[in-house]
Amino acid sequence: MNHMFRRIIQILCLAAFAYLFFYVCCPYPSEPGREQEGFPSHYADRLVEKQHHAHPETFLRLDPSVAVTAMIAGRFLMPGFYAAMAVVILCLIVPRGFCGYVCPMGTLLDFFDFCA
Repeated sequence: MNHMFRRIIQILCLAAFAYLFFYVCCPYPSEPGREQEGFPSHYADRLVEKQHHAHPETFLRLDPSVAVTAMIAGRFLMPGFYAAMAVVILCLIVPRGFCGYVCPMGTLLDFFDFCA
């Protein structure tokens, strides 16, 4: 039962990640002839709008390693660190709580391990 619950959560989180990724990354409309300073402006015309509606960084904000790396690189305490620390505390209670259930990379690793 626990194994089936884990697989369902993994599939839902991977689907949410894929939706957010592809919603933000593609497709960009192409309108030839609209160029500014040698770079076609149509590549990023809707990028800001898409980022504010979809919140594609949701999975990155939950990843503790990304939060710590960003804080070290930026040399400041970022608000996303608190969400990442909540994940670390959850992982003390539920081993592999993030990588085994939520993280898209952990889901793909489990899938390809199952296929091998």
